[in-house]
Amino acid sequence: MQWLEYEKKRSDFTVAGVEEKRENVAFGPLELTLRADRIDRTTEGLVLIDYKTGQAKPKSWLGDRPDEPQLPLYASLPAEEPIAAIAFATLRTGKELQLAGFQSSVGILPKPNKHQPKEPFDKTLAGWKDVLRRLAEEFYAGHAEVNPKNYPATCEFCEQ
Repeated sequence: MQWLEYEKKRSDFTVAGVEEKRENVAFGPLELTLRADRIDRTTEGLVLIDYKTGQAKPKSWLGDRPDEPQLPLYASLPAEEPIAAIAFATLRTGKELQLAGFQSSVGILPKPNKHQPKEPFDKTLAGWKDVLRRLAEEFYAGHAEVNPKNYPATCEFCEQ
């Protein structure tokens, strides 16, 4: 019930799909199967949503090696409608419910994200496509060196 109350804060939308699966998706040299937890339709376009029960931060999508790149990848694919926003829906018992992400214009998501790039949203989408394609090509070519992104924190529990 709390989540439904939270969603009342959003501008008008309809749920266009739940657990939408796309198979045999060509991305660079890779063939992938993707699944979106939820896709909403707004007047501005589609909102891609990934449900999380743990901590999720949209700023992790930024940079040359994005963490949790599922939504940026999905948003990078050809679509029949424009992508208006991508967001994590955080559903943690005893914690603040939130729909946190990046949007093409203010008001699609309940509140703006302070980490959203200042560039237009379509430029952010194009940047993700380039970054993720490069990573896919490197992976396909066998380039998979051990190179912790947040060293030494990443290696806190590794055997040395």
